Amino acid sequence: MNHIVLMAFTVVAFSIIALVVMVVSGSDWLNAVNPVLAARLRGAVRSKTIWLNALGAALIEQLPSAMPDILAQVPALQPLIPDNVYQPLMAGMIVINILMRFHVRVPLEAK
Repeated sequence: MNHIVLMAFTVVAFSIIALVVMVVSGSDWLNAVNPVLAARLRGAVRSKTIWLNALGAALIEQLPSAMPDILAQVPALQPLIPDNVYQPLMAGMIVINILMRFHVRVPLEAK
């Protein structure tokens, strides 16, 4: 089951990467098919909020497998890290997203 999910995730990830490459390279095909989508994707590639969310999601996704190794390497961190470390991390991501929304008021098409 996990291999199927990993394969599906890989296909989706490569499709997104191909789409981003087409957008960044200024593909006429995508612009001809859907200029609004092309403009939004071009803006999304430049969006600090989207990059921050992607980085945060990758960090939070990898944390369950990395946390035991981190705590084994640095045992002094164990009292500082709560049992459910994901709640504060997710709350932090929400607060950062709200602050980014106040900081950035430009729509994706205008970037």
